[in-house]
Amino acid sequence: MSEFNDINSAHIKEINDSFIAMAGESKPESVNDANLRMDLMISNYARMRVISQALFEVMVEQGIDPDLINSKIKRIVDNELDSILDQKT
Repeated sequence: MSEFNDINSAHIKEINDSFIAMAGESKPESVNDANLRMDLMISNYARMRVISQALFEVMVEQGIDPDLINSKIKRIVDNELDSILDQKT
């Protein structure tokens, strides 16, 4: 299940990218605003992690091979990374 745990960095990057996209041009923000945004990001990340872990465990309990799940996760992450690299070139 190590690949499942490695998805965390991809989740963090996705959340960070979405905040950057929402922000558009960079603007000065207060420390309170930054803290609220960070709290929201941490909360969303924690919720996604719990949901992902629950789904993973249910699938394994239902007989799906964890290697199949991990290989699918890896393919999705690899495809997203390829897409990001394609956009930068």
